[in-house]
Amino acid sequence: MRPELAQRSTDADAWLRNASSGFCGITLPGEGDCTGGSEGSWALSAQASVSAHAAAQACLARCAACARCRFITTNHRTNDCSWYLNCDLGRLKDFWSDDFKSGVVREHLPPPRSMVKVPTLAVPQLDSCTL
Repeated sequence: MRPELAQRSTDADAWLRNASSGFCGITLPGEGDCTGGSEGSWALSAQASVSAHAAAQACLARCAACARCRFITTNHRTNDCSWYLNCDLGRLKDFWSDDFKSGVVREHLPPPRSMVKVPTLAVPQLDSCTL
């Protein structure tokens, strides 16, 4: 097994151990806005839908490429991988199916670049010189 696949498998195992039953919310089909939005979803491939583990593995990889993805919900039976900026894991919805699993992927997101303060150096003003 390639090292990156082994890492993804380990990540999926850990995520599933900590995941809760239920889903964060209803998402519309489509990736959503990973740079400014609050949720979206991706359809899982047939290969990623063979098990809860495969679904988690695929969904974690998609989330890693989506800047605002902090939480995911997966369901391998419905081919669902949904992402959320916010999710109250203590109040998950659990109707429709017991196969929904939700959990945190990233605790915090880095602040947007526009909010990052970059230190500036004071440059002394020079008076104009005459020759």
